[in-house]
Amino acid sequence: MLTGVTVLPVAIAAAFIGKDSVRQIIDASFEHLYKVSLEVVERMGTISEHDASSGVIKANINGAMVALILRKNAGNKTEITISARKYMFPKLDIAGGVLYQILDKLQ
Repeated sequence: MLTGVTVLPVAIAAAFIGKDSVRQIIDASFEHLYKVSLEVVERMGTISEHDASSGVIKANINGAMVALILRKNAGNKTEITISARKYMFPKLDIAGGVLYQILDKLQ
């Protein structure tokens, strides 16, 4: 009879630890991708922190806390990971939208 009682806490826990990021390897230099990412994020929201040396950009976009982490890869490629959370819930649509805007600007 009480088996349904545990469903709600499990569902809430899954939302808090759910996937909140998108990741892509982009054929662009670290410096160029960082500059483009900073411009896109600045246009989409409010930047709260950025550090080119560590490749980190943090911002508030549509009420969500968004973090971009860039890492140099082999050759002229850079890996970008974008995560977004609003009220501690994952917001993949926002993270994906930021990635889409960055890729569009790189074209």
